[in-house]
Amino acid sequence: MHILLKDRKKLSKEELNNSHQPQLINSPYPFSLIKATSNVSNPSLLSSVSSLRYSNSDVTCSSSSSIVEPLTMSQKETDPFDIIDSLDYDDIDDTIMEQEISYQQREALIQRLYDVEKNHLEILDLVLNSFILPLRRNTKQSSLSFLGIRKSPCTEREMRWLFANLEDMYQFHLENIRSLDDRLSIWGPTQIISDIIQTWFSGLQQHYHTYFDSYDVLVTTYERLSRYQPFKNFVETVIKNDNLKSTTLLSLLQSPTACIQRYQEILTNLADTTSSMHPDYIGLIQCKTRIQSIATEFKSKIEDSKNVNQVHDILRTMIGHPLNIKAERRLFLKSNFIQTVDHPRCYFLFSDVLVFARQKKDSGLHYKDHVVLDRARLRTLSGDSWPIEITSPFQGIDSLNTTFIGSPTTHVIRTFNKEEQTKWMIYLENAITARLEQQKQQSKVMTANRSKNIAACSSSTHSLKRQSTFTSSSQSSTNS
Repeated sequence: MHILLKDRKKLSKEELNNSHQPQLINSPYPFSLIKATSNVSNPSLLSSVSSLRYSNSDVTCSSSSSIVEPLTMSQKETDPFDIIDSLDYDDIDDTIMEQEISYQQREALIQRLYDVEKNHLEILDLVLNSFILPLRRNTKQSSLSFLGIRKSPCTEREMRWLFANLEDMYQFHLENIRSLDDRLSIWGPTQIISDIIQTWFSGLQQHYHTYFDSYDVLVTTYERLSRYQPFKNFVETVIKNDNLKSTTLLSLLQSPTACIQRYQEILTNLADTTSSMHPDYIGLIQCKTRIQSIATEFKSKIEDSKNVNQVHDILRTMIGHPLNIKAERRLFLKSNFIQTVDHPRCYFLFSDVLVFARQKKDSGLHYKDHVVLDRARLRTLSGDSWPIEITSPFQGIDSLNTTFIGSPTTHVIRTFNKEEQTKWMIYLENAITARLEQQKQQSKVMTANRSKNIAACSSSTHSLKRQSTFTSSSQSSTNS
């Protein structure tokens, strides 16, 4: 009570004893509130009340009267809770809140890094234990009795093409998850993680360069084996036994293509979220710089793998085409529904062939024809449809490794406008030129290999002649 009445006049001891309630004159607050406040024993509440500022004229005490002066209308309408609203204080420290939010974001990103690494390891473990190891054990046998298959699903060479270096990648990511487990077992607010992440980068570059360099061979090998019934039966049996109905072997083999981009996203956000006062800040900035450099290094290979996937998806969904999927084939340009004389068509310009297809709403793409780009000739024609004429010196079909040579074929592409005609002419000319350069390089390689083989044969022939001469001379010496 002495807090509210700290400015009252000093009263005599007798007056204090005779007075039951202090009388407030012109008080802006209801008396009941002040009375309740006087009986509060909680120091925190008293401290809050003590922060109110009163002047000496606001509160006075009277010993001669026990009647409180009536309140005015404005004072009666005053909400008792206005006293709380009028307090000018802030118990929340913005700096502490920002630090707490930053800490929670950092913890969430580290947990995400762990979850992503663990999920990727589980996919590689599934490929290793469900596909690679069973195939390896049974390629050495003449039959797979446990699956009821008499023929081997694939050869050892096809296994190397199909699974590339996924076993080495499994061991790499297994070591990563073990290092994370060790560090998170002693985790704390000031613990660092950049030191173990920095040990990943050299292995990441090594293993993923190997993977992306052989990615086109991986996809084409899968496509070829998927049409081989023993391999198809084996894969279907594994997927059925392991309850993998929502996935395919190809999707499991393609999963590493997104790994580097995931690392880049998580580590960049982790470095940006970590406070500059944190012990791990400098190390994480170094990790961010390194992973961004690696992502730039792999950008072209990641884009090339996406192109390989596009080629596979187009030819897989196209009905009736006679084309085999080649490892070196890439998609340069595609245009949907270019208007021809009778009906719209889809054109797909690959690195070695131009394919025409018809799009049907109910059944997808239907193959119509194709033009081989080897030594093809181009010219633009006049007309409202901005046509392009392409002539191939021969017509070839590479189905079942058999080529049938026919008469030159000519096809006219009718585009929408001048800009589209120019774009298609540029892409077609570049594709034909690149095809010629590729053939020249292949011819040089074949010539060099042939020369090496001839030299090796000549060397072996000379060595055999010398050996026979030495043997005959030795026999003559022995006889003499």
